[in-house]
Amino acid sequence: MGIRLFLQRLRRIIFSWLSYLVPKKKDLIVFYPTHNKEGFSGNLKSYFIYLHTCPEKSQYTAVWCTNNADTYRLLKSKNYKVVKGRFAIHLNLLRATHIIQDSTYTWLLGRFSIIQLWHGNGFKNSALLDTTNSPKKLVLLRKVYRQYKMIAASSEVHKDLMIRSFENERVAIVGSPKNDVFYDDPLLPGKLKARYNLSQFDKIYAYTHLQR
Repeated sequence: MGIRLFLQRLRRIIFSWLSYLVPKKKDLIVFYPTHNKEGFSGNLKSYFIYLHTCPEKSQYTAVWCTNNADTYRLLKSKNYKVVKGRFAIHLNLLRATHIIQDSTYTWLLGRFSIIQLWHGNGFKNSALLDTTNSPKKLVLLRKVYRQYKMIAASSEVHKDLMIRSFENERVAIVGSPKNDVFYDDPLLPGKLKARYNLSQFDKIYAYTHLQR
């Protein structure tokens, strides 16, 4: 076993052990981005902003974790709760009532309540269906996925895919936070058409990717 692999395994063991010893802080919700680790984007961003603006916002504390200085300054400038640095991030993860993620992080094994929003709504094979995963990694992934408390899906078809992808039945059709704006603001389609001079088209197809 290489030294790097040994240190990763040791980190997982220690963190798992600490998760049973460190008391959880009631109503602490920690956002731990794993798809776009440096930025502030996607489903996590949309749900994080929602928790800071909804009527029930006083009932919990939502904290964003980052090691990116620009993201940290951005969130601080908006008076959002954000932590930076390995110690602060690890402590908040250990004390969280719920951890919100958008991809997989395999060292979060232990007494954690993880809510998986995932980062996309596509129908490609991912997680346990990804054929590029080695047999050893699949064993570890199954351990991680078994502790997920909820996995978000956007339709019945998507729910079936997520169940097979994570081998976890705790999948709820709750939509995709980053797409909710299209339903919350009924005028948005018209605004976008006007902004990009698309009013003359009946159907619009768009392919986009994350700008890091």
